[in-house]
Amino acid sequence: MTWFIERYRNSRLVKWTTNSTFLAVVIHILIMEVPSWLHRAPANERSFVTQRAEFRCESLPEGSHVCLDGDSEIRVRFNGSTRNIEVLRGKVSFVVQNDTKPFDVWAARVLLHDLSTGFVVSRQQPNLTRVTVTEGRVRIVAPADTDLRSQFERGEVENAWKSAPELQKFDQMEYDEIGRQWHALPQLTARQLSSLLAFEVGRIDLHDRTLAESLKELARYQDPPIFKCSAATGDTRLDGEFLFNDLDGLLAALKFQYHIHHATSGSGSTKVITLTRPSDKAGEIQPRC
Repeated sequence: MTWFIERYRNSRLVKWTTNSTFLAVVIHILIMEVPSWLHRAPANERSFVTQRAEFRCESLPEGSHVCLDGDSEIRVRFNGSTRNIEVLRGKVSFVVQNDTKPFDVWAARVLLHDLSTGFVVSRQQPNLTRVTVTEGRVRIVAPADTDLRSQFERGEVENAWKSAPELQKFDQMEYDEIGRQWHALPQLTARQLSSLLAFEVGRIDLHDRTLAESLKELARYQDPPIFKCSAATGDTRLDGEFLFNDLDGLLAALKFQYHIHHATSGSGSTKVITLTRPSDKAGEIQPRC
């Protein structure tokens, strides 16, 4: 045992650990590397997906709230220092819980940084990403390059926000991926904002939409029958809301509120619903609304 202790005292390990230069190197490594070890701690990662005729609202692990419109998908990745979300497709609303960790959202070539607020990100149209602020403020970078994408994935995009433009409640912007440019859209009114968020409860808001526009919106959630109507009937402006899976309710409302009657022929994929008002003439009916 005495021999073992003596060999240990004379070993290189003991000599290195008593050397001041060696200790300084060790301390430097710990200072530089430990933060990155912590950052690479196991992340809480999952995806949320909705089918076409579906909507979904969820609370995230730290208390933020998200709602997905039909045919939407997001990827959520939280760890000890970041809250990162990627919008892959569809339309998603966010209400962000105040926290010391940044809340950043990537959508195509758009990168958003939350400032304790609410917003909607839409990727429903090809090559277009739209951002609408529903409460508070956000900062936004578009187009975001591959370097910024890497920083986003590492949770290290803090410097990007220093000169990024800021959007406030009712502000909207749209990024064109083909033209690689973004532009501001007209501010929403409170009524328009309410209409935008109707999907959170599975509804389509008909306020200031024509009948033809409402039927087109319905087709986002299901394969509806073929609708025929006159141009005047198709241009009738509606109001109110209806559940996107309640076609019978919509037809009943059209008859009660707007005196638009319907007649059904065929079935399945050949089903046709003809919408008419008393003033319509047979020759005015078009193949599609």
